[in-house]
Amino acid sequence: MEENTKLKFVDVKRVIGEHLKTAINVANFSITFAKLEGNDWKVNVEYTEMNGLLTSWTNSAMFTIDANSGDVKLFERGRSWVS
Repeated sequence: MEENTKLKFVDVKRVIGEHLKTAINVANFSITFAKLEGNDWKVNVEYTEMNGLLTSWTNSAMFTIDANSGDVKLFERGRSWVS
């Protein structure tokens, strides 16, 4: 990214998708909260985890993503930012 260019929402979604696929093998997720604060995107997501073929449950995670570089600064499962 250029030095003064901040990530757009679509870029944030792509970064989160890549991270979830790598970290916990999840491809489908929904963004439930996203806010650009200074140089950070704060984002909550919900996704479904599978435990075998018949059991699944919905989980959440929170992210902080550097708005300039796209680096994930924080990733916590089962937590969320308060809007």
